[in-house]
Amino acid sequence: MPRYRHVGDSRIYLMRQGAIQQLTQDHSLVMEQVRRGYITLEQAQQSDMQNIILRALGSEEAVEPDIEDLVAVPGDVLLMTSDGLTRHVRDEEILQIVTGAADLNQACNALVQAAKRPRWRRQHHLPAGQIVERSWYQNIFSKLFFGGPQWQNSI
Repeated sequence: MPRYRHVGDSRIYLMRQGAIQQLTQDHSLVMEQVRRGYITLEQAQQSDMQNIILRALGSEEAVEPDIEDLVAVPGDVLLMTSDGLTRHVRDEEILQIVTGAADLNQACNALVQAAKRPRWRRQHHLPAGQIVERSWYQNIFSKLFFGGPQWQNSI
């Protein structure tokens, strides 16, 4: 079972069977205020304090990540993205772009273009991967000749 670890305000999304789910929680001041009910999500999106990160790599000698297990099934798409995308492109539009693309490379290019619309001058890095089912003989050959599972079909 795959396990992921998360710290900061970059997000990991799971797209499965036409739905999108944010797997990680942002470790920012405004999202902590939303979780505690001090402000609404709409207020957080307009806040001048969006860049205040409460938990991040390098900010302290040791940092405790959120750790979650994920049951992945064939056809799942996992997308890791920075706030440069998620501040300007809503989750539903992300899902529409990814599911409407011919492949992950085209989807990532379209997501970068969508994030650039508001003249956001940041670089966008969008690793994405899709879970694929391999036949039994591919699994055996992989273990015999390559030492085990390998990342495939990811950009």
